[in-house]
Amino acid sequence: MAEFRNYLSYSDEQEVEHYVDAFNENNIKYNISKSTASVDVTFTGNNPTQFWLQILDTDFNRANHLIEELNKNNAIEQDHYLNDFTDNELIEIIHKYDEWSKLDFQLARDLLQKRGQSYTDAQISEIKKKRLAQLEQPEKVKRGWILFGYITAFLGGFIAVVIGFSIYGAKKVMPDGRKVYTYDEISRWHAKVILGFGTVFLIIGVLYKVFLR
Repeated sequence: MAEFRNYLSYSDEQEVEHYVDAFNENNIKYNISKSTASVDVTFTGNNPTQFWLQILDTDFNRANHLIEELNKNNAIEQDHYLNDFTDNELIEIIHKYDEWSKLDFQLARDLLQKRGQSYTDAQISEIKKKRLAQLEQPEKVKRGWILFGYITAFLGGFIAVVIGFSIYGAKKVMPDGRKVYTYDEISRWHAKVILGFGTVFLIIGVLYKVFLR
């Protein structure tokens, strides 16, 4: 079932107006939400707000293509910070497109083309495919956290349940909208065992306090 997921973040609603207009014209459903960053106002003097443009995960690819077409019409300004990037730095933006805004990606591609390093659509597609495969690779939980999970499981259970559930069920959203598990199978297996032991000892602890004290 399709779900709304965070697609673009921005600090000013005006920054995303032209994307919203394009989504309306192309029947791409969206939501706009905002979240306040957890920053200590004692030192900053304000509490910054981050806006999110959310779309259905099934529309990610269509939205990506639409925004790429929109950004092709944006000419880079003379004082834009990307003008100071080296060729290698611009190439890194191309290969790690998910870490940059969609506009920065297109501008980096345009700058490289002006410098004699053009990328065809087929090459960009292949780069994105390889990047997706790289991002899909699951992470391995550090051995210390696994050990800590087992210890807490036998000491009462509640913390172990939190650790086990957090590791076992953790997922990350790919740039194309798909969700994949964050951690590898071995880590998730340990998390499942920790979750099981933690649940058992948590129940035992609760029963002990209720009936034996």
